[in-house]
Amino acid sequence: MKLRHRRSFFASTVLLAIVFLHISDNPDSVSAQESDGSSCILDIQPPADDTSCDGDRRRQAGNWGGFIDGGDDCCTPAFDDYLFGLARWASQSGQVFLNSTDQSRCLTGTSCGFDKLTRGASGCSSFTVADVAYKLKPQLESLDQGCNFTEDASSQHCSRCSAKWEEIRASLDHGSSSETELCRFAVLVTLTSNWAGSRDQVQPLYGCLSQEILIVSLSVGGVAAILVLLLWIMSRRKSQQTRSPAESGSLRTAQKNLNFKQPNNLKISIKEIYSATNHLTESNFIGQGIAGKVYKGKLSDGQAVAVKHIVSDGHVETFVREVTSLSHVKHPNLVALTGCCKHEDEYFLVYELCENGNLSEWLYSKERTLSWLQRIEIAIDCARGLWFLHTYPGGCIVHRDIKACPLFFFFLALQ
Repeated sequence: MKLRHRRSFFASTVLLAIVFLHISDNPDSVSAQESDGSSCILDIQPPADDTSCDGDRRRQAGNWGGFIDGGDDCCTPAFDDYLFGLARWASQSGQVFLNSTDQSRCLTGTSCGFDKLTRGASGCSSFTVADVAYKLKPQLESLDQGCNFTEDASSQHCSRCSAKWEEIRASLDHGSSSETELCRFAVLVTLTSNWAGSRDQVQPLYGCLSQEILIVSLSVGGVAAILVLLLWIMSRRKSQQTRSPAESGSLRTAQKNLNFKQPNNLKISIKEIYSATNHLTESNFIGQGIAGKVYKGKLSDGQAVAVKHIVSDGHVETFVREVTSLSHVKHPNLVALTGCCKHEDEYFLVYELCENGNLSEWLYSKERTLSWLQRIEIAIDCARGLWFLHTYPGGCIVHRDIKACPLFFFFLALQ
């Protein structure tokens, strides 16, 4: 199957943003427009009951990774209709979500839970199409590249699209699942607002993402389940091991005042950090994990490195933990920590750079392929790395963020 020729998505998005720029500057004009009349502004019918909704759509329904919390099988088809209505509304108004008053007129009689997508006064709930195109541009580009397929999309394309959807969740982790979901759906509505004239183009995307957990699990679940089971069996005897009181007390003290002594062989100056990454420029940005942003760079000795910039106060402990626990950990299947930098309120971790990129690009890219033998070898290498961490002589090291989908490329892509 060939992908549909892609139009200039961001050209149309920017044009839409310009057209509705005055709307975002003057929300009162939009509110007045939305509030006229008592019918649903999206011109969609309330969700059908369980006995009358289409049988085929019910059988294919997913629950959008748990976002749909109603028990009715008709909730997902109704949610698809609602999302498509939002996409058309976004293409016309420049707004992403409805306010609570207009939303209630469209969701009369439903208890499916998607009233959570309500326009608010702050965060992603308040975003316009222009806001999403500017503030969430990397996520928007990623979803557009991974999910632009035709109605007869193959399971391979659907798996790639689901992976992009999951990557957006990881990159937008705000510490609040509700805010993260609002941001994800803001990206989705903005993307599909450019396709609002074609339900045939949008529906395969909805069908794919609504079953995201099933799709992703089937694509990696067989080998991943075996690996997880083997790791659990092998590490069960180690599961009760804890740090010694001295180590625990030392770590708590370091976390409390953050004035611990950094190993001399790991110290890198703030000047070299900024020089290596070209002052953390966007052209050096390669990804974002839970704890911070990651930039590629080159040290003064010519070594290619990946520099993690801890940007959240809530994750400064990551810096302390990795420097104190991982500075001496070396294994062929683990990305090595090669340096660190603490300068005033800034924290940096420096790792060896995996020149070939992360494995997710190899698993889902149209231009790159991996044989099943290569995939099995990668899975085994991941298991070896995890086994080494869990049985480390200095005490069990737990990553705390292992998921089924990124399991295969965990050791190649910084999380």
